[in-house]
Amino acid sequence: MSLSGLGRAWTKTIRLFEKTKTPYVTIGGLAVAVVGEPRATVDLDFDVKIERTSVDKISAFIETAAKLGFKVDKKQVLEDAACGGAFCLSCYGKRIDFILASTLLEEDIFKRRQKILLLGSKAYFPSPEDLILLKIVPGRTQDLADIEKIVSRHRGRLDLEYLLGWGRKLSDEAENFRIYNTLKSFCERRVH
Repeated sequence: MSLSGLGRAWTKTIRLFEKTKTPYVTIGGLAVAVVGEPRATVDLDFDVKIERTSVDKISAFIETAAKLGFKVDKKQVLEDAACGGAFCLSCYGKRIDFILASTLLEEDIFKRRQKILLLGSKAYFPSPEDLILLKIVPGRTQDLADIEKIVSRHRGRLDLEYLLGWGRKLSDEAENFRIYNTLKSFCERRVH
């Protein structure tokens, strides 16, 4: 990732988190490129700890973002955060998605996150196991390909007990064992 476009947007977003003291984890394609294997991505995704129901905290965050040069539609951000638990901003023409952390899995992800140096900034990324869990839930074709890359890079070092424990919990919550069964199959075929 060069410092044009996406790289500059990422660096500025990390500064936004530092300035607002907002806990975050980099997720999505960039996290896969750093934690798994490099792949192209056109946007940035972050899991953030900002209370979904706190209009004041979200407003303060986006006001700081606007001062730093992000494009902000305050009304749309507040509506999206309240209704969908996520919102987006843009910077250097790049879309930046902010997902408001709200699950027990996300609580674990924040406890286990790790700082990694990228483009001259140390920033938070999920552990390989947590990124796999974030990808297994939607289970789209790209997500499964991303999991393959993460498993390939971390083969033999993944905490399978942690993965399968969360896989079971997530399947129980969804009342659908697709998540657990897919994860178990993945672990059996590709982790050893």
